[in-house]
Amino acid sequence: MGRDLYAALSGAYASMRRLDTVAQNLANVSTTGYKSQRLTTEATGQGGAYARIAEGLYDMQDGAVVRTDHPTDVAVQGEGWLVLDGGDGPMLTRDGRLRPDPEGTLRDPNGRAVMGQLGSIQVPHGETVRIEADGTVVGSESGPIDRLRVVAANASPMGGNVWAADGPMTDLSDGEVQLVPGAVEGSNVDPMRAMVELVEASRNFEAFQKAMQTSDDTDARLNELGRS
Repeated sequence: MGRDLYAALSGAYASMRRLDTVAQNLANVSTTGYKSQRLTTEATGQGGAYARIAEGLYDMQDGAVVRTDHPTDVAVQGEGWLVLDGGDGPMLTRDGRLRPDPEGTLRDPNGRAVMGQLGSIQVPHGETVRIEADGTVVGSESGPIDRLRVVAANASPMGGNVWAADGPMTDLSDGEVQLVPGAVEGSNVDPMRAMVELVEASRNFEAFQKAMQTSDDTDARLNELGRS
């Protein structure tokens, strides 16, 4: 097999990975707080004949603020993560759809307890709550109960719209927190751009497939000539 086959194979693999990434972005165009992923490739090998995945990057730009008018919804804007009790340690999220469970513990959509400055946030029995712009959780009778813990951190995705901190977390003060109550942060995927990327990646993959087939056909003909 010639070097051209391996070069085409590396390009096809990179294109396939890009297809998977764009498809995942498109599947999450309506996911609250979702951050789109992008792959970068680089040329490697002799003469830059081979393609390889350099790294996967996440676009951390804010998604659009979507009004819900629900008193315990909150959209995080700018730098910041909501902190969840992950059982074995804190988890981070931008999904601000928070609800008290029947026992009064404020939880995220996946049932993880939401952390405040005093620990997991507990709503007194029989009360309704709202979240204010500084993150304060206010009970209908008790008044201020706690304030959402919002941190700055570098983070890696764990799946299920939660992230793990890569290193230390820095708690943000009232003035540093950018929260929009009665709203959630939408996905930051641009569907039109993603569709264009999907078409480009698909065409590139098909081109590399044809190049591999051409290389294979050429090798077969050379082998036949060698036997004649």
